[in-house]
Formats: sequence, structure tokens, C-alpha cells
Amino acid sequence: MGKEERIAWLCQQVNGDELEQLAADAGAGPLLARILEGARSDNPQIQEQDLDALDEEFAGIGIDALTIPEAVRGYRPLPGTSEHPVLYAWTCARQICSRVEAGAGGGQPPTCGLTGLPLLRQQLHT
Repeated sequence: MGKEERIAWLCQQVNGDELEQLAADAGAGPLLARILEGARSDNPQIQEQDLDALDEEFAGIGIDALTIPEAVRGYRPLPGTSEHPVLYAWTCARQICSRVEAGAGGGQPPTCGLTGLPLLRQQLHT
């Protein structure tokens, strides 16, 4: 799993100040702050070693794989089908991660947990 996928997963885990409080409890407050600043900066950069360290610190308080999804899923067309529908998804506005949210047909976009920016609607190439 690449860094972008890990950032996407972390982005989905951030919910208000709860993650920051948990990071403080785990002794990882400065580490999470560095990751958040890296995502929010004009030149977004997040180090994979910081993601590894964050996972390790959170494991110490019983939270496993904060930056690694439990399961990786993929799409395979049904046998015998050849038509591909036009699909849209919400994607990272800063293009620093691989987060993709289904259901971009309408309504309000989801918000990035790291930057606070709304995700962008993109057509998926199938």
C-alpha cells in the first residue's frame, strides 16, 4: 500500500478534534500536528515514516492501523458485460492522497479531515 492510500485512509479517520485528543493521549500530538501541517501547507508533504510512527503510537493505546485500511477492495465487471457506465467520485482536492468517495452524483461533497477542504468531483475512467 502506497503513501497516498495511507493518507486517504487517515483523511477519513479525522473527525473534528477527536483524533487530536487521541493523539495527545498516545503521546503523538506533535507528530499528528506535523502531519496535519504537511497536508495543509502550500507545498503539501507528508513523510511515510511519520505515518509509520503515528500507527505505532496509536497501537500503544489500542488503536490499530490508523493509516492502513482494514481491507483493500477493487472493482471487477460482471462476466459477459462490456459496457462501462460513466462514474463520478469525490477525490482529494490537494491531490496528496488517493482518497476516492463514491456517490458524487450530487449533493454536498465530503470534507477532507486533514485540510478541511471539500473533495472534488471527478469522472472516473473505466
